[in-house]
Amino acid sequence: MLRNIRASYKKLLNKTKELIILQTIESIIHWDMETMMPPNAVEQRSHQLALLSRMEHKMSISPDIGRLVNEIMTNPNYENLGQIEKRNVHLIKKTMKNKYNYLKN
Repeated sequence: MLRNIRASYKKLLNKTKELIILQTIESIIHWDMETMMPPNAVEQRSHQLALLSRMEHKMSISPDIGRLVNEIMTNPNYENLGQIEKRNVHLIKKTMKNKYNYLKN
């Protein structure tokens, strides 16, 4: 059973890593727009940012992340996770809750 919670935790981390990668790509494009962007690249950068933003949004509200968080936190072996693992799950849950609350308003 401990293996199941570890597998769920690994899946959750992989999904959040993908989100972080998208967010850092967006940051690089924003930086490029402010510092080095060629004058005729505004439209292309805007399309790139719009696509990345849609992808990031879709991934961040994916029911899979909520399902994995719930699966981990309700698992009888949750207490066997380390302090860092529990904190990661808590922060991911908090981020998801904030995003859902923002979308509702």
